[in-house]
Amino acid sequence: MHPRLAVTCLLAASTVALAQPADFYDIGSLTPVTAPPYAYAPIDLSDMFDFDSDVPLTVKWARFTLTGAISGDTFLDTGMFVSLPNEPVLVALYDNVGNLVTFDESQGGFSGAGGLSFGSASERVPFTVAGHSGQDGTLAAGTYWLAFVAGPANSAATINATNWDVTTTASTVLGFDEGENFVSPVIYLGNTTPVPAPANDNCANAITVFEDIGPAPAWQGRNFGATQDGVASCYSALQGVSTKDIWFSYIPSQTGFAQIAASTTGDDTNDAVIALFPAGCGSIASRCIGGGNFVLAGGTRIGFPVVAGQPLLFSVSQRGGFFGGTIRLHIDLLPAPCDIQTPAGAIPETELCGSASNNGCFLTPPAFGTVSPGDVIRGTLFTTATTRDTDWYSFTLTQAAIAQVTLRGEAALTAVIQRTEEIPGTCFGQNATFATQTDPLNPCAPLNLSASLAPGTYRVAVAHNFLDEMGCDSGYTDYWFSLDTQPCDQPSIIIQPEDQTACVGGAVVYRAAFTSPQPITYSWQVGIDAGFPFPPGTIAWSHLNDGTLDAVNSLSEVTGSNTDTLTISNMDQAAADALFFRSIATTCAGQITRSAAFTLLPATACPVGCDDIDFNNNDVFPEDQDVIDFFNVLAGGDCPACNDIDFNNNGVFPEDQDVIDFFNVLAGGTC
Repeated sequence: MHPRLAVTCLLAASTVALAQPADFYDIGSLTPVTAPPYAYAPIDLSDMFDFDSDVPLTVKWARFTLTGAISGDTFLDTGMFVSLPNEPVLVALYDNVGNLVTFDESQGGFSGAGGLSFGSASERVPFTVAGHSGQDGTLAAGTYWLAFVAGPANSAATINATNWDVTTTASTVLGFDEGENFVSPVIYLGNTTPVPAPANDNCANAITVFEDIGPAPAWQGRNFGATQDGVASCYSALQGVSTKDIWFSYIPSQTGFAQIAASTTGDDTNDAVIALFPAGCGSIASRCIGGGNFVLAGGTRIGFPVVAGQPLLFSVSQRGGFFGGTIRLHIDLLPAPCDIQTPAGAIPETELCGSASNNGCFLTPPAFGTVSPGDVIRGTLFTTATTRDTDWYSFTLTQAAIAQVTLRGEAALTAVIQRTEEIPGTCFGQNATFATQTDPLNPCAPLNLSASLAPGTYRVAVAHNFLDEMGCDSGYTDYWFSLDTQPCDQPSIIIQPEDQTACVGGAVVYRAAFTSPQPITYSWQVGIDAGFPFPPGTIAWSHLNDGTLDAVNSLSEVTGSNTDTLTISNMDQAAADALFFRSIATTCAGQITRSAAFTLLPATACPVGCDDIDFNNNDVFPEDQDVIDFFNVLAGGDCPACNDIDFNNNGVFPEDQDVIDFFNVLAGGTC
């Protein structure tokens, strides 16, 4: 949980505590974490702050009792992270008699955060904060006081040496509104007790692995206790974090293309990182992938050409320096190129394999091939360790249409239909639709894209889905795609919604039906008076969802908001603000709307139904006395406790219908 902190540099009266702070948050007892090795326990301090209060924060105190010393391999780190570096929060620590132990005037060694670190100088695993390296020394058992102080130091906050004496002229306002600072106060307890390194911790001791046999992984194990041995220049490690890599030597059974996929499971794990070292130990990785930029769902994946019997050295680690949980390696040879059966009459692309004459927005100036509805294009794609050839084609629609693209390639493909409304400052437009073949072991099924498009110019871009070093001589280069269009026709209305009225507690039903050769989706909106500063009569429209009619702060119930029939039930008085309801029918040709008015009737226009049968209101019913009293009042007699003679509440009395309705209800009927 990460609360937010809004920091404002407001001039405030100095906050001074010359005695033990009376107002503090009690963290309780903290016990050093000595086992198991590399265990750690984060303690979230978010609830020490009242984020719903408008009272500015200057200094917030927290107290804890340390049951044992922090030294050797154990550590205690504290911190307060805020997202705006120029609005810092400092952290100071005092002992139980008010003497300053230390404070952080450099915000933990990284921008926008305050932090203290005691105990072990070794790297924390998992990684917490780069500034946490035991720089504040050891910490004896005892009771301590933490001060979280609106800074910055010197210019706003002063941390004095005795008597819990902290002053600041800055204020911090706690809150959750958009644009306010993001803050995370926390204490970390843990240890860096060394553990035996894995057998394949060093490159020279790489484990030999082969392709999977059946569903079992080629290898599974942990990198727990590993140390950094290789250099993967294409993976930018976090500051102060080493790569806990373990090493493997893969011996291919065949010449062709292979892939390694790594996944991690269990506690304290992170995304796997795979790095290739074809030049051997001591070299720099030629390729690596992982830590958020991989493309295989559920893990990290890398593909490459192989030669039968020729070992390939690679390492595996976890993003952010983690070494918890289990790592599973699956190694597979890629299938032979797909038989794509290029249709007769396919038009060859003008770009030769290995060149980049139609690489679209990746060229300066951009350059595109062309395709027209009904065409089939055949072309080639290639990848290197760092380059992916992308073929771009432009097409124009003179009327609204559904565009359908079908692709087949000898290797896994990715494709997009892109609009040409450019993202400012770039050649690229917004994607209309996107599709990709995510399984490189099963790439031969056609890839289909479909998008409803207005008249205009669009692009189709095609590429290999993976950087598998599939060069022009690899046998995996060929592809074809077809572009077909289906014209879009405007829908025709067959049922117009009608104006409706309702009483409080009642319901209304609106229906608007359209017909079209293409699929239709429905939505509904409510219209209210836009009010000042708009001209009188201006209607503001809000989309409806099933649930409550919250657009007018009503608890009336909305159903059917995505169908041709909208129902509003259990009308309350707030629903009177709704003036119109309108249906929106959407097809590939665009949207058509039809609206109808709504009126919530006044109480005088709404029947309330008959009285109950306890006419004399003595709580005894049914009884003969109710009948006697009814006819007595009907005849003009006096009965102060009785109902009036307008039994059916229609405003007409005396009348025969009151008598009829009375005996009908007496007999158990409805009114």
